Amino acid sequence: MFVPLGIYIHFPFCIHRCVYCDFNVFLDEGPKAHATFIDLLEKEISHQSKRYSSRFKVDTIYCGGGTPSLFSPPLIQRVLNCLSDQFQLTQTCEITLEANPNSLNRENLEGFLKSGINRLSIGIQSLTQKHLKTLERSHTAQEALEAIALAQTVGFRNINLDFIFGIPGQTLLEWQETLLKAFSLNPQHLSTYHLTVPPRNRLFEQLPSDGLGKAMYQWAVRELPTQGFRHYEVSAFSQTGMECKHNLKYWKLENYLGLGPGADSYLITPEWPFGCHLSNIRNLKQYETAILTQNGALAESEILNQDQAQRDYLLTHFRLMEGISFQAFQDRFHLSFEDRYQKILQSLQEKMMVDIHKQMLKLTPKGLLYLNQVLIDFM
Repeated sequence: MFVPLGIYIHFPFCIHRCVYCDFNVFLDEGPKAHATFIDLLEKEISHQSKRYSSRFKVDTIYCGGGTPSLFSPPLIQRVLNCLSDQFQLTQTCEITLEANPNSLNRENLEGFLKSGINRLSIGIQSLTQKHLKTLERSHTAQEALEAIALAQTVGFRNINLDFIFGIPGQTLLEWQETLLKAFSLNPQHLSTYHLTVPPRNRLFEQLPSDGLGKAMYQWAVRELPTQGFRHYEVSAFSQTGMECKHNLKYWKLENYLGLGPGADSYLITPEWPFGCHLSNIRNLKQYETAILTQNGALAESEILNQDQAQRDYLLTHFRLMEGISFQAFQDRFHLSFEDRYQKILQSLQEKMMVDIHKQMLKLTPKGLLYLNQVLIDFM
């Protein structure tokens, strides 16, 4: 009996680093560096398949970054072929490619589709030119619109659009206009992220008030369902049946294997009944050396005990609008959720942060706005 597994592949190159970005990315060095990196990925896939292919069957693959769409379709095809050779893939495997609008054209979109990519996630971030400039995005609003239309024309039928709100200088009306324009583009999925940067970032002092950020989020939560988008995760909305299956693995604390520099994994095995977090080496050169000289690029690992696993379960499941099932919690940890957290549940109900109905714990609209405080109470 095979256990479902998601695979995340980190493509670390970008043509430049956006001002708000804290991902593990490196400046793009062109086709030669791309080919060298794919060689490394193939070796890592081979290493990891020896450990895990007999236990798992892959039902999602997510090519993230960085900017995976900088790589040519034949190189993406090589990675997917290597995965299908080394692991069992389901026939309905969801295969996502992240892309920037200005890295897409008809030729590579057709190539990505032919290679097996069946879900495209495009980093739009804004459809207002001045806000794209603030974020130091390398594409224009017009390029974003053209990329979406082109992806639909060549045959992509599962497209996510990423947007950011709370941009310095952004008004509520501008955010509303952006999402209304997004609706008209007929994507299958929308992701909305509140801009957060550390105090040392030059945008920090320019961020709008918390009140404006909350108003932007509340408007999206109210309006998106009227346009046929189901709010299924804190930041994610989809048409019926078009949820991102790979990202749901993160929020449901299911098995996923990370490949590439800095990629994270979470795996439950007989040796790790409560799960184990594993992280790859982040530095690209050190990652390369490890892949070439060792059996992988593992930097650190943390085997979880039951208390740690329960903490992670809450941190992830509270992001899901479906809530936390008391029965599922008991099946996983062999203890009663209500008994374990009785006082906290009573306090949060009194504060109107959560509702309990039919053995399901769900955030109220107020609880959704103050999710971090809810999580602190449970920690």
